[in-house]
Amino acid sequence: MLRQELAEAWSSLGKRPLFVLSIVLTLTVTLGILLCVVNLNQVLLLKALPYPAQERLVVGVGNVYESSEVKFADNVAYPIAELLEKSKAQTGLEQLAILNYGEEIVTNIAARPKLRITNVTPDYFPMLGAGFAKGSGFSARNGLGSHEPVAVISYETWQTYFGGRDNILDDKVVVNDVSYRIIGVTAARFVEPELFQAGLKTNVWLPWEFNTWPPEIRRNWSAFTDQIKLLGLLTANQRQAVAEQSINSLVSDRFKAETRGSAFLNNASYRVSLEGLKPYLVEDGRVSALLFLASGLALAIIAFINVFNLLLSRAAEQLRELSIRATLGAKKSHIFRQIFAEHLLLVGTSTVLALLLATVVTAAMKDRVAGQLPRIAELSISPATVGVAVALVLLLALAFSGLVTHLLNYRRLASQLKSSGKGSGLQVSATVRDTLVVSQIALAAFLLVAISSVVRLSYETIKRDPGFNIDNLVFANLSTGALQPGRDERIRNIEDLTARLKQLPKVKQVSSALFVPMMSNRWTSSVKLDAAGTETVSVATNLVDDAYISVMGEKLVSGSNFSRDDVNSSAPKVLVNQEMARRIAPDGDVVGRHVYWQADGEGEFKPNEIIGVVRDVNIPRTPATPRLYATRYSGLRFIVQLDQGATLSRQEFLDVLGAVNSQYNLYEYERVDDIYHQLVLKDLFIVWVAIGLGLLTVLLASVGIYGVLNYGILLRRYELGVRMSIGAAPARIAQMVYTENLILCVYGTVASLVILIAADRLLARYAGYELPLSWGAGATGYIVIVASVAAACYLTLRSIITRWPVFALRSE
Repeated sequence: MLRQELAEAWSSLGKRPLFVLSIVLTLTVTLGILLCVVNLNQVLLLKALPYPAQERLVVGVGNVYESSEVKFADNVAYPIAELLEKSKAQTGLEQLAILNYGEEIVTNIAARPKLRITNVTPDYFPMLGAGFAKGSGFSARNGLGSHEPVAVISYETWQTYFGGRDNILDDKVVVNDVSYRIIGVTAARFVEPELFQAGLKTNVWLPWEFNTWPPEIRRNWSAFTDQIKLLGLLTANQRQAVAEQSINSLVSDRFKAETRGSAFLNNASYRVSLEGLKPYLVEDGRVSALLFLASGLALAIIAFINVFNLLLSRAAEQLRELSIRATLGAKKSHIFRQIFAEHLLLVGTSTVLALLLATVVTAAMKDRVAGQLPRIAELSISPATVGVAVALVLLLALAFSGLVTHLLNYRRLASQLKSSGKGSGLQVSATVRDTLVVSQIALAAFLLVAISSVVRLSYETIKRDPGFNIDNLVFANLSTGALQPGRDERIRNIEDLTARLKQLPKVKQVSSALFVPMMSNRWTSSVKLDAAGTETVSVATNLVDDAYISVMGEKLVSGSNFSRDDVNSSAPKVLVNQEMARRIAPDGDVVGRHVYWQADGEGEFKPNEIIGVVRDVNIPRTPATPRLYATRYSGLRFIVQLDQGATLSRQEFLDVLGAVNSQYNLYEYERVDDIYHQLVLKDLFIVWVAIGLGLLTVLLASVGIYGVLNYGILLRRYELGVRMSIGAAPARIAQMVYTENLILCVYGTVASLVILIAADRLLARYAGYELPLSWGAGATGYIVIVASVAAACYLTLRSIITRWPVFALRSE
């Protein structure tokens, strides 16, 4: 039906390439962004999980409470997990799996890679409906108490490390000197739930009993970790609350009995709450997805207003042609179809290109944003996204055509041929023009203020001084496998390896330490502030030597560092940070005092003298934490300080290690600045995305505001020329126009504040998130908008106030 109109529209638009390019570029970029965020929200918030019984899958979230306050959130103690697995028939769940996440070196692969290992119980694969490219999952005989060394590997691991060979079930993986027979390869389409960390992909699944937790942790009811997870499947038609009650009836009383008298926990309680798998997985990404969607919609509306302005200018050009058609008998529907054909071509072409752009951006997001948002591995241009694109084509083409046809006023088209001179063109009312300007100011200001606030928070996190060195440092963690060397042998190896590393020309210093600062929260121990034990503090603990403070660039604010003799004799001395010092004494003067430290989580609290206070360190997104540094550490972990700009490759380290003990493996080898930057990767992503959105917002809003204001000034050229002819100075004309548009800025500012408040309240209510608004960020956003409006006013006025009035009078 539209074939003829489309052919005419194609021919007509071909004569206006710049007009077509302006609209297609604007819509392609903004619709591409909108489709990306719609697709992201569809995957995170709407798309069903790829599991057969996804609506019945739940995660057990364990919380430790003291005085009705959460002390540890989403943590599980090893014996709690095993208790539930042994008693799963009493939990009310149809199936239950316990999981333990870790990393290990696989020594029978040439490169000896460190792979992701997950220990699971047999119900794990069946409850997820996992398919297998080869073999099968674990059977019931691989449950608790079973020590049959079998393994399941992922499809990606099969292809990457085993070349996808067909006889993979005849192969093995060797971890910690245990040879595991491969019994299955998961299907390529299998997507494991990211329970431990977004973007984490398991390489090898092993039976539960082969986890590496030591015996003292396996029996300790107060040794909590987030590495152990509980995954369950509700029975059909079972209420979540009923299963939750059954689980807590098994755990709560037993926990209190096992932790009674614990110095680490003071009258604590433990409760498991069941959360749906999908809400649990997407919780961390829900706010980000909604913010991206709100930004994409606001940006799209600004772009639509700009396109509408361009289409109005196009309609003004076509006014004489359309008037001739109306005079010759064309009906209103014919006029609408002609305009609709052009708009359909423009919007349709833009949307096709937007889909291509969205496909490219989506592929890039899967690579670059992995680990920052949940379910990114499932991201792709879905049929739902294509459906949204088709709907946008029709809605935008119809909306643009309807608005333009309405403004053309069919009844006046025939009379246009008889009109000439003043007022003969297509004119948009001042109310419509003002509404367009105010709406663009409101949306742009809302976006800029929100973006400035988010950028400020993330930028401060990125640029904040950590309080320690991160450059020219390498952290190495060795694995002894099944060798089990004694303490004395370990210490000899530490000293030998340290001496050999120091002989390298590029090495300045070497420290033997359990953690670098941003890792030290991995171990929390208990400290009594006095012998009576009236107050116990949980502290982030690190075991260090005498070189640690200088190597890491941490600063002693009082007291002294460990001496070499302190390290060699494992002296009962400690360093504390300022936060810990303030816990002990409000003035922080604690050097010479004693604290009572429980090193192993179960033994007695032994007195240790505080010999120094270390300046607090700033770990991104981590609150101020009491820290304790003790000595000596007999583990095989090293921090190597290099000369400025120097590098020490993994192979170079392995060469030195081989001279000390060739049976040791290099379990972990990372630059300290890489470890630190991983903590701010999400903030860097937020900053770059926000800056891109901000620049695009300013560009689109400025162009749109300029277009409307320029149109308004053109309509008033004659009026302004008359004012100048009778004596109005250019400054007076500029003041009048600036004042009129300042009022529009005020209206737009008020409207943006309303939008901001509404968005903030909606996010707080439905997503539990409040925008990090600040006066500085707000001022920045509004200053940019005012500057954009002022620049648009100047550019539109320049052609009038810089020339003689006669030019304005001639050219209305």
